Amino acid sequence: MCDITQALDVYKTVLLAVQGAVNGAPECGSAYAPFDGDRVLLNAVLAADLHTDGNTFRDRNVNLTKIFSGISKTGAPLDALVFAGDNTNSAAECEYVNLRGMLALNRRFARVIPAMGNHDSGGTSVGTAGEKPFSVASARHRAFLRHCGIESEENRFSVRVKGFAFIALGTEEMLQDNAYLSPTQLAWLDGELSAAEKSRIAFVIGHQPPAGINGAEKVDTGLGEQSDAVMRILQMHADAGLTVLYISGHMHADFSEKSFENPHQRLYFLNLPSLLYSGGHGAVLEVYPDRALIRPRDFLKGEWMGGYSVKY
Repeated sequence: MCDITQALDVYKTVLLAVQGAVNGAPECGSAYAPFDGDRVLLNAVLAADLHTDGNTFRDRNVNLTKIFSGISKTGAPLDALVFAGDNTNSAAECEYVNLRGMLALNRRFARVIPAMGNHDSGGTSVGTAGEKPFSVASARHRAFLRHCGIESEENRFSVRVKGFAFIALGTEEMLQDNAYLSPTQLAWLDGELSAAEKSRIAFVIGHQPPAGINGAEKVDTGLGEQSDAVMRILQMHADAGLTVLYISGHMHADFSEKSFENPHQRLYFLNLPSLLYSGGHGAVLEVYPDRALIRPRDFLKGEWMGGYSVKY
């Protein structure tokens, strides 16, 4: 028996298929492949700040459909598609429906790993707290996690992909721009990084970069009051021999000298542009036996945009 949500999903998917054909989405982007396909251990795409709209045919969703078409033109299967938050624009159910539809049209990746952003928490200028209580926004985020095959009772979660840990932080309060991470979540982060030490490298996804990193010069422009605590935990595990790559978005800044930082040995920070507002800029993450390559890419035009290397 099909409930109304399932019926709406099918209806929206059909609309998106028509939209893709009309707007030429299958023609966007170009084929790409790992730098060394014979040695790559993990192949993933990193993106942030999709800000999916509730109107299927609004220009921002038309553009996202085209961008996803470019992401899907991989010559090698993608092990994961990682979203560093703000997957929706206002945590509305119709936005999640549209995002699920766009993903269904371009399913060339094994799994989706979506962290929570401030827009996904409802803590934005779009709408009011009364219209989108934090509990409602959190429930919708966790429902999307379940759609992606991730079971979690909290806004945070940790998954393994080919043996590598992806640890996603999630705010526990509705804040306008920042996140609140409780002592319980900080202890959980510490434990998850400890469990990942045998893999030698781990990936932490937080929508906002810690204050002082990636251009977030002040506490209120980055992660928030827990920035120092998070940095201490990350540095402690880096000092113990675990290479950590912290992946964020939120800043809506295109790739620059501030996008990739290595402030401590074995501790790296990558800040991603807005996939929507940059016109399709994200990155390909390729993990090899001794290093991880981060290859920024314009998925709409099908062009590489430089690269970074993380040794581990």
